[in-house]
Amino acid sequence: MSRRKSIETVRAQDRFLTGLQVWVESAETKERESRTLAMEIIIEARRNRSTGLLLQELGLSSLPAQIGELTDLTDLNLDRNQLTTLPREIANLASLTTLDLTASTQLTHSPELLDILSELETKGCNI
Repeated sequence: MSRRKSIETVRAQDRFLTGLQVWVESAETKERESRTLAMEIIIEARRNRSTGLLLQELGLSSLPAQIGELTDLTDLNLDRNQLTTLPREIANLASLTTLDLTASTQLTHSPELLDILSELETKGCNI
């Protein structure tokens, strides 16, 4: 790897981690622990290029935009959270085939959300 690519990789990693930290720190106190756990799971999934991500039952009210960088994901489980919306970046998950949004999600049917879900359905995702 050239020195230039190495520097770009480090910068991208820094932006990824910084974005996740900002997401955790922006949480209300009662949700901060759940977001910290989710951040650790997301970082591990990115490091291992995981195809599955289990974020169910964490009580999350939102997801970080950085979730869209986990481009190897085929399965994303968000069951039993208090999500009110999904980040637009989730549409970047071109390999996603399963997205579990069942039980206890509180998603509002905004035009943005409908666009994201229709893009995923077009890719063959089971929602």
